[in-house]
Amino acid sequence: MYPDTYLHDRTAGMIGSLSHLVREAALDAILDGTEKITRTGLEAVDLDESAEQQNLPRARQRRSREARRTA
Repeated sequence: MYPDTYLHDRTAGMIGSLSHLVREAALDAILDGTEKITRTGLEAVDLDESAEQQNLPRARQRRSREARRTA
């Protein structure tokens, strides 16, 4: 999945959620010393309730695709 698609899916296209996601991932990267925003770091960020609720069906599909790839 391309980064732009991931970010759009993860935030349900909400600019406020995107801003929160990138900011939190950046702060975490600074604090842990990696100074890089990674997919793993983005996954660790909890989003606001609205984005998480919009993202539930896509998140389930993404997890099932990833599970099939690793199986």
